[in-house]
Amino acid sequence: MAQPKRKNAYYFMLVVVALLFVFVLVNAVRMVSNTLTPSVSTEVVRMGNMDTQQAIEGIIVRYERVYYAPRAGRVEFLVNEGERVRQGISVARIVDTDAVERLTPYIEDAVDEIRRFNERRHFSEIYPVVERMNTNMHHAVVGSAHSFTAGRLTELNVLFDRLNQLTDNRNQLILDESRDAAGDVGRVHTTLMEQLDQSVANIYATDSGIMFPVIDGHEGDITPQTMRGINRGDVDLIIDSSLLMPVREVEEGEAVFKLVGNTWYIAAHMPHELAEMFTINADRTIYVQNVVTGVYEPLLVRVMHVDRFLIETLVIFRAPRRVTDFLYQRSINIRITEDMATGLKISNTAIATRTFFDIPRTHIHGNASDGFFVHHRSGEFGLIPIPLVVIEETDTHVSVMEESFPLRLGDIIAPVALYTDQLVIDERIMRRVHGVYRANLGYAHFTILNIDGPLSEIDGFTLIDPARNPGLNLFDTIVTNASEVMHGKILD
Repeated sequence: MAQPKRKNAYYFMLVVVALLFVFVLVNAVRMVSNTLTPSVSTEVVRMGNMDTQQAIEGIIVRYERVYYAPRAGRVEFLVNEGERVRQGISVARIVDTDAVERLTPYIEDAVDEIRRFNERRHFSEIYPVVERMNTNMHHAVVGSAHSFTAGRLTELNVLFDRLNQLTDNRNQLILDESRDAAGDVGRVHTTLMEQLDQSVANIYATDSGIMFPVIDGHEGDITPQTMRGINRGDVDLIIDSSLLMPVREVEEGEAVFKLVGNTWYIAAHMPHELAEMFTINADRTIYVQNVVTGVYEPLLVRVMHVDRFLIETLVIFRAPRRVTDFLYQRSINIRITEDMATGLKISNTAIATRTFFDIPRTHIHGNASDGFFVHHRSGEFGLIPIPLVVIEETDTHVSVMEESFPLRLGDIIAPVALYTDQLVIDERIMRRVHGVYRANLGYAHFTILNIDGPLSEIDGFTLIDPARNPGLNLFDTIVTNASEVMHGKILD
């Protein structure tokens, strides 16, 4: 009787060894799979608040006076970009480079002659006057010391012109006391300097303003005088002034620079419901996009004009400061702060856009999960069982994701009833939807989302209305990067 017991124990050991083998094999396969397939990161769906700000395209309107070249030549700016200038200041000059190059050697020779003459002459009678002139020159330099450290180009150019004038006056005083050869040198020098002056044309500011050397060509079209007539086409202008450069060589009559006033405006067409938030002459904070960082920064403005049209409303804001921050912009993106919104907060990377085929139930043979289609390629019909991965169902249609759809564009599906027309697989039954891959029993399951409009650009998240998305619940686990998975993929 001991033999059957030993036999039962033998079988029991075989079962245990087999189970251990299966356990080791399954874990080995899982380890190999985990090694070959990178892990998929997930996140938990939670409620969140966001300051939803609707982006609106606007256009900047400024007081701008363009200054033109009085002659052809090389442009030399005497004022820094963005520097405020007063009326009457010389902002730039146009130099006839050929004439300057021709005259410079003769002027240098004349100056050398004057220097040698001054070294030989005794200034017994005029020395006190010359000394006073030298003192004035010294005081002018000392008084402008701050301009050297601050780099104020306008003040340095004024100092340069003053020193030149004092130097010419001093030399002329000395030469007036001379005779013969020295007098001839002085007259030659004076003639050469007059010719040099004629080869340089200064452009003076007729108004005060901020100097900006880039012209975008819309200074005469988009102005405070015409901004109430700005249409949608004007606002949609894409003008990137950062791609424009200051001029270096000009012909007579070409634009050289412009002076910009402190006050500027933003004109924007927006939906009627947003425009209703604004009251004329009321101060509001809007958010304008920094073209360098892309961040929307607050800007205090005053509502100057509201004009309702058939489709949209034109709103004009006045900005009293920070004009220098936007000199390189004509187009501008703005946002209007609305109430805080609450909803399911989803990373934008977790939201995928997929194509679906909506198949009428009249063309599905059997149950939707069985998916028996009658279709043909090469002109022959046949009953071919094709399993469907149905994501969404209604009473009339089933929705199948493109990545799991077995048919191709141009295939024909025969109806169940003979009196129903055949269905051609084409763009008419295709639609693009948003969704997330929800973790369901260890698998990635695509869940369709109802999202109105584009995804939010604020902090990389989008709020989902839970009332309109019953397929996604609080504390569900979803794949963080939707591009890493497909429907049905095993999740670690």
